[in-house]
Amino acid sequence: MDIHTFGNTQAAYNLIKILDEPEYQRYSKQAGRKLSLQIEHLNYVMAIEDKATREATLIFWKHNFIASIAQLPEIVRTHILSVATAHFRKLWKESKYRQYIIIESDGDGFHAYCPPLKGLHTCGDTKLEALRNVQYAISAYLTSVRQHVWR
Repeated sequence: MDIHTFGNTQAAYNLIKILDEPEYQRYSKQAGRKLSLQIEHLNYVMAIEDKATREATLIFWKHNFIASIAQLPEIVRTHILSVATAHFRKLWKESKYRQYIIIESDGDGFHAYCPPLKGLHTCGDTKLEALRNVQYAISAYLTSVRQHVWR
């Protein structure tokens, strides 16, 4: 495995550094095979058009991925998950499924919301304040999802 196998990211560099250590070298091929397969699956999942199907499949993919690397040492698992997360973020940034923010004047100030995240609405006295508030709300929403759904 080299740095370009899983993308030229800090996460990939860190994984390779760990797998070069004598005590973890024996996991190198196994980690490489599992990560390659899971990244290939992730590419297919992100191409699913229907949002509900894609999201359900992502949850299934995540649980399957974690189960597939469960027998690896914790430090190797952590770094594999970091590489997969970096790849997911790259795919998400490139995808048409990113979150969009809408800011509208409501008379007294501004109303901001993110349609893909049902129930996520906020406001602000200025457009900038509404934008900051909705960005904070999205961050809190996604943190909650990671803590409660992606465990």
